[in-house]
Amino acid sequence: MLYRPTQRLSIGIALSNIGPDITYRPNLPTQAESIIALPTTARLGLAWTLLENHSVRLRIMPELTKVIGGVSADTAGRDFGQQLGEQWRDIWKAVGLEATVFNLVSLRLGYFEDVNSERGGFMYGEDRIYQHLSITDVFTVTHAGGLKRVGLCWGFGIGYRDYFRIDVSSDAAIYDFPTRNWKLQFTCNDVGGLFGRRS
Repeated sequence: MLYRPTQRLSIGIALSNIGPDITYRPNLPTQAESIIALPTTARLGLAWTLLENHSVRLRIMPELTKVIGGVSADTAGRDFGQQLGEQWRDIWKAVGLEATVFNLVSLRLGYFEDVNSERGGFMYGEDRIYQHLSITDVFTVTHAGGLKRVGLCWGFGIGYRDYFRIDVSSDAAIYDFPTRNWKLQFTCNDVGGLFGRRS
């Protein structure tokens, strides 16, 4: 669901994986059927245009993602504040900044943290043993070792208006192990009305 209260602000809410589990059928009679549950996931995102003119557009885009499974875990001995804090810590938090020049080239920089699954955030440690901390943890939790990495993501895109785009991005820095995690996307939307023309 997308809601646009003003020309410069968009709010989006999405709920995914709400259907049945995925079932893999065996290729051989001796193989057992596999059933994998997809986690139901809720997302809330904003897109706020800070600046827009003929040559430059600057947007900031925060996003919260929560895997719904496990929300009703055992809460014995914990007050509401502790439960709320645990649920907040379990939310994946991200924020991105996008600058687009002449509606042609876009540069993106983002920050991501999922400290419960040890992805992103502020990574402290020594000898490849890292402790992932959220922004608030950095100021409130005792941490060992020096700052080794911050969970930054980056990307760029080249395209023309809404007709076509090529986007490249990497989130390799959110992991505490070496990886080459590249994403490439090509988007084409009815270039010049070619597909909409009638003879």
